[in-house]
Parts: sequence; C-alpha cells; structure tokens
Amino acid sequence: MKYRPHPDGGDPYVDVSAEEINARRAFIREAALRYGVRIGDAEDIVQDVMIAACESARDCKIRGSARVPPEKTLEVFLRAVTWFRASNYRRRHRNRYEYTGDVDKLVGNIDPREAAEARDLLRAVARMRPKAANALLLALLGFTVAEAAKESGRNPSTHHRHVQELRRLLRKLGAEPAPKQAPRPGWKQRKRGR
Repeated sequence: MKYRPHPDGGDPYVDVSAEEINARRAFIREAALRYGVRIGDAEDIVQDVMIAACESARDCKIRGSARVPPEKTLEVFLRAVTWFRASNYRRRHRNRYEYTGDVDKLVGNIDPREAAEARDLLRAVARMRPKAANALLLALLGFTVAEAAKESGRNPSTHHRHVQELRRLLRKLGAEPAPKQAPRPGWKQRKRGR
C-alpha cells in the first residue's frame, strides 16, 4: 500500500489491493457494530463496505495527503463508508416491522392452532425493536445476560431490560384472552336507576 500520483493531478491516491482491504475486515465489523448495526447483519455491511472500497480503489478515488500515512487514509475512508452504510441500514430497518417471508414455510406442517400461535409469535418478534429482537436471538443461542451484553456492546442492565420486555411479551402471547365484560350502562340507564 502506497501513494501514487493521481492522473488528474492534485492529491495522490492510495494504491491498495483487495487483500489489504480484506485484512481490515475486523476493523470494518467493529465500526459497523459501534454505529448501531445488529450482530446478525454486520457481515452484510462488511461486504458492502469492502465492495465499495475495492471499487473506489480501482477508480483511484481514495485520496490522501503526503503528510498522512496511506494506512491511516485507508482507515479513515473505511470508517466513513461504514458510517454511511450503517446509517442507511438503520434508516431502512427502523420502519420495517412486518415479517415479509412466508410464515407457513417457517412453521411447517403442524397443528393449525400451533401454526397460528407461531405466526403470532413471529409477527410480535418482527414488531419488536431491533435491540430487543437481538436480545431474543442471543438468548436462543444460549448466551448469559453478561455475555450477551458484552457481545452486543450494551450495558448489562439495558440488555436485562430488553430480556424482561421479551418475557413480558411472551407471557402476553401465551395468556388466555380476558373474558368479555358486560357493556357499561349509558346515561339513560343510570338515570333510570336513581
């Protein structure tokens, strides 16, 4: 990795290979997680950033300065691209609450009542905030609260709150519906009783 003079003049560009960009994969992943990308989607962001970086390197768009080492210039570029990709990711996923796949394929051939309960559970999980859904994923993978908080980069008490919110939701889905109540009397019926 080194600077080369740009064909159009001006600041030099960083001549970097795809292998050198791939060597910074962990750096990109850490930055994506720091910028709010869920653990399960971090690898997609890493792939997007690496593709964008390789295309920019091929087109001589990673420009630096003679006073800054090329390694630092590349890291600043990767951090900026990761921030933009993570921002787009958060904006797209903030408003996505509905599960878009075919729920029956996930549920399989089981009792219709169980399929309806599983469908309700999937819809409830899809409507949850991303951090709470991430807490569910980590709980299903067998992480303790401390391990899951460390993996997701959050405070253990915050992660515990998300787990409690999830348990409350599951209790609510598993509970029997409340019995129907008699309608409240209107003003005429109350007046008649006086």
